[in-house]
Amino acid sequence: MFLIGATSRGRYNWKRRSTWSCCTGEEFGADTTLQRTFERQIPQQALASRVKRLTDEGAYTILERANRIDRRATRPADKVVHLEIGQPSAAPPAHVTEALIESVRCGETRYTDPAGLFELRAAICRYVERTHKLPDHSLSPDMVLVGPGAKPGIVLACLALLEPGDEALIPDPGFPTYRAAVELCGARAVPYSLSRGTDMLEIEEIATKITDRTKLLFLNSPSNPTGGVISPPIMENLKALLSCQGAKIWILSDEVYSRLWYTDEPETNKYLVPVSVFNDAELRSRTILVDGLSKSFSMTGFRIGYVIAPTQLSERLRVLAVHIYGCVAQFTQKAAMAALTEDEKSDRYILQTIQQYRRNRDVAYSLLSELEGCRLAKPRGAFYAWLDVSSYRRPVEDIVREMLEANKVAVLPGTDFGAQGEGYLRISFVCDEPTLREGIRRMATTLRRLRHA
Repeated sequence: MFLIGATSRGRYNWKRRSTWSCCTGEEFGADTTLQRTFERQIPQQALASRVKRLTDEGAYTILERANRIDRRATRPADKVVHLEIGQPSAAPPAHVTEALIESVRCGETRYTDPAGLFELRAAICRYVERTHKLPDHSLSPDMVLVGPGAKPGIVLACLALLEPGDEALIPDPGFPTYRAAVELCGARAVPYSLSRGTDMLEIEEIATKITDRTKLLFLNSPSNPTGGVISPPIMENLKALLSCQGAKIWILSDEVYSRLWYTDEPETNKYLVPVSVFNDAELRSRTILVDGLSKSFSMTGFRIGYVIAPTQLSERLRVLAVHIYGCVAQFTQKAAMAALTEDEKSDRYILQTIQQYRRNRDVAYSLLSELEGCRLAKPRGAFYAWLDVSSYRRPVEDIVREMLEANKVAVLPGTDFGAQGEGYLRISFVCDEPTLREGIRRMATTLRRLRHA
């Protein structure tokens, strides 16, 4: 009765204070304010089980820890050397940046078709036909969905294909989003091991993992985190295996690093990608190709990727996109068009990028191979070294923590990429060469101390 005549704000504040006055420290915890404790507990009670199951991506967790150290640093020597994140140090091609700026100047900041600009989707078709050596007009724009990076394509494909109880085969070690996307759908992620040799896939093991519930097979070549590339003979064996399974198994081919592979003829790389399941006309009818411009064109912050899938699937992916992110920024799509259509400029950029990463790869391989008790295979693609430190007989998370806290160098534990990553570290070599050398020097200091501890 005494609230009659009070303002709505006054009534709200009275109710808020009264609610908290009824709460006790014993009920909500005495280690913090009642309101903070209450706000922390209520969302946790409301969270869906599918969200509770998800884990963070390790690269961002380590990056956040490293950034906190950087913010506290008072001298350059106290700053962290970042070898944890797959962030190219080079700037995007100049003609791409210019296209983005011009697009914004022209007012191209409106909604677009959720599938992406038609002219960009047509450019993606021509680009993939060229890099995969497909016949002209093998692909059509209605098969393409443009997204804010490549990750949404992975998640959308799983949402469109997987039911609870289905199984998806994922590489172990492999990109963490594969497992997260599968489990988000209530399906079961079934890991298959990667070969320690140069062929990457163990076809026999994949065959043993296929069951009546297998719905989707993830492929990633070049591989994050191992740097492996599927060889042509292994790809032929894989095609034979999948052909025997009929049309029941879909294939998701993650080719984000496909332009970044190392051959004895670097000129070849600027035009082509490694052998791909997408090259096979029969398998292409049940393959989802996922790619993007973040790695090849150093456009990580542009957030532009794409999916190519059979039309009946791409139409449903578009519907999912409508309800999840709506569309991709018009000006970043115009920048992507510049990257994919100005062939001469883009090919020159790709060639220079490959040459830089190849030099870094060789430096990293040489220095890491000299570390006592460490082993690694020479990466054939992407820009990561997969270092075996199992002889140290310590959890790799402890080694990573020691490197970061004691010697200010950030790398990733192999366990972020699956159970088979125990005993391994992933080192990114996309920084400039002096930074790479300094980072490995700091790693060596930590490992020497652990070896003789």
